[in-house]
Amino acid sequence: MAQDCLRLGSLGRPGGIALLAALVLVSSQCRAPSGPPWAPLNLNWGVTKIPKGSAPSIDGVLSLGEWSDAAQVSILVEPTWEVKVLLKHDAENLYLAFQGVEHGGRRLYPEVMIDPELRRGERWSAGQLWLHVSQNLCEGSGEFNVYERNGAFQCAHMKSGWEANNPPDGADAIEVRVSFKKMGLATPNERIIGLALDVTDATGDTTQLFRYWPESAEIAQPTTWGLALLE
Repeated sequence: MAQDCLRLGSLGRPGGIALLAALVLVSSQCRAPSGPPWAPLNLNWGVTKIPKGSAPSIDGVLSLGEWSDAAQVSILVEPTWEVKVLLKHDAENLYLAFQGVEHGGRRLYPEVMIDPELRRGERWSAGQLWLHVSQNLCEGSGEFNVYERNGAFQCAHMKSGWEANNPPDGADAIEVRVSFKKMGLATPNERIIGLALDVTDATGDTTQLFRYWPESAEIAQPTTWGLALLE
């Protein structure tokens, strides 16, 4: 078990000191004889294993059996509204499907935050990705809520390295593909990444609603994001 827990990627990459610290903590906990191997790190972190699976069609239609090989987590919006998120990967891409983004005439929009090198931190740093799906695809590296820059709109129907079915109006499911090349990862196998998911009403003001997985995550603080093991 301890040997498997050491596969966190190269410590020689940028952020290696942070990775080394995570390695020491994780490897020491993985020698525990019982309990989930990652849970002792921080009880506020969400943890999931993302299995290998077949590539789905990114069309907003969850065909029968298309996601049967995926892991599942949930985002609780309110007591009667839960968004289910399915996750899997192959050798080249991470795949996600958000199901239940419409409820009672209201619609929420998915966002994916990825920390490929486990930099974590109280603030965003280079390489941490923000991916937003609404009428367009919006993205940021080392920053979030990148809708405009110097007065120029930054979002588009197509973005390099990832895709999602959009515009999503009328679709209760949003499917997303993110390439590992986009994340800067050569290979995903047996690697742990930082990951957080949210759905938002994207109002862009102080009343903007966010609901997260893990529940205790905050978009502005990567240190609160979950851990995901790419099996």
